[in-house]
Amino acid sequence: MSVDPRNVLYPPLHGNELIVNTPIKELLHWIFFRCEQVPLELLDARLEHVDIHVELEKTTDDLNEVNQQVDFLKAESVALKPETRTVGGLKQLDFRDDDHRKAYFENRALLEEAQGEALILGALHKDYIKDKKCVDARICKFEKKHFGAMDQDVRQ
Repeated sequence: MSVDPRNVLYPPLHGNELIVNTPIKELLHWIFFRCEQVPLELLDARLEHVDIHVELEKTTDDLNEVNQQVDFLKAESVALKPETRTVGGLKQLDFRDDDHRKAYFENRALLEEAQGEALILGALHKDYIKDKKCVDARICKFEKKHFGAMDQDVRQ
């Protein structure tokens, strides 16, 4: 059975991306390069700058979410912590029942996983900040070299 494509609605996000964003991006790229004579290297650096900002914002949100999860799991861990008793010189955990034991070890596993994810996202966040600084410096250097006071026709 086939469906006539004219009778199928496409998702709005795809329509926005394909019908609005892509042509506007290409038009602006053309305007910058043809009319304003901005070099492609600078345009690419500016686009990379925007991409890094988007990724940095996403990573920041993800990191905040994971840190909240870690805080919650730590509080839960404190609440689930069993009593300890010493038997024959060895400390042992004294659980109320099997459900308590299961909940305690599940919490510990989830906490460990969340802390690992927080470390990874923290490192990724730092990398994006370094990348942003590098791109900012590259754009600034390029603009000073090619669009400084001496290169501005109106100023000259």
